[in-house]
Amino acid sequence: MLPLEKGKKFGASVSFSTIEIKEYPIIAGDNPAVTMGAPITIDWIPFSDEKCTVDDYEERRPYPRSMVELRMLSTYRMQLLRSLGFTREEVRKSIKAANITRNHRKRTNEITALSRVQENLEIMTRAMLNVTIRRRAKKREKLIMNSYLLNKKVIDDSRSSVTTRDTSGSSSILITNQ
Repeated sequence: MLPLEKGKKFGASVSFSTIEIKEYPIIAGDNPAVTMGAPITIDWIPFSDEKCTVDDYEERRPYPRSMVELRMLSTYRMQLLRSLGFTREEVRKSIKAANITRNHRKRTNEITALSRVQENLEIMTRAMLNVTIRRRAKKREKLIMNSYLLNKKVIDDSRSSVTTRDTSGSSSILITNQ
């Protein structure tokens, strides 16, 4: 996007001239969100399409429906599928596919919840072991580390010190940092 020049207003507009409306056939689906009965969905291939202007569409479009109005009873979905020519066996298979998918999702959610519990249990177990049993090992580890660091400091200090003798015969140590 180009920067705006001072004093000039950037005007953008969008307009639509026509709308294309496609109608798709209703078929038996496998959506696991349906809690009872056969789920329905639309097919991939439209059976009709219509073009109209935006103004024509706005004049004749139906009012928007609420979620409650969009819900269909299981008996209505069953009657709808039967009236569209689906056999009882096809509807039964659709119900079975939805139930299988729903159970898979339920199992996944249960496993996910259990994995969180297991992770928290492992964290608590490690914390308790560190407080009780591993306490001695941690102390020993600290002692070893401290003695190592102390020895390293002594060695480093000895490398940076210089011994000099003055004329009186006494010795003195001059420490220099490198």
